[in-house]
Parts: sequence; structure tokens; C-alpha cells
Amino acid sequence: MKAKIGRRKRNRIMTLFLLPVLIFIFFMGWSMYWIGGQKRPDKGAKKTKLKEPSKKDNVTFMPIILEEKPEITND
Repeated sequence: MKAKIGRRKRNRIMTLFLLPVLIFIFFMGWSMYWIGGQKRPDKGAKKTKLKEPSKKDNVTFMPIILEEKPEITND
């Protein structure tokens, strides 16, 4: 007996179930990409906001420096 060497057929039922899922995933990704592009601020408005100093925030961040007293020890 000789085995037939040929192309393996895909399961048509799995293809029919996966096709709508793939189309739905593509549609959701495209819509999120499109909505994300709508929320971007204008480049001109962004430059003017950076130049104006903020009068509401009077907070300064500074590091705390902990100094240790030098000691001479004999080990």
C-alpha cells in the first residue's frame, strides 16, 4: 500500500467560525485607532501651553540630603 501525498484540507467549520471573529477584532482595532487620532491636541495649542507659567502650582521638589557625621574608628 502506498500512502497518498496531497494537500491537507482545512476544516471548513473552523474557518467559518474564525472569520467573523477576525473581522470583529480588525474592526475593533481600527475603530480604537481612529478614535485615538481624534483626541490628539493641535501642535500650535501645545506650544502655547508650555510657555505660560503656571500660577496655581507653587510646589518645588528638592531632594533630601541626609548627611552622616564622619567618625574615625579603629578596627
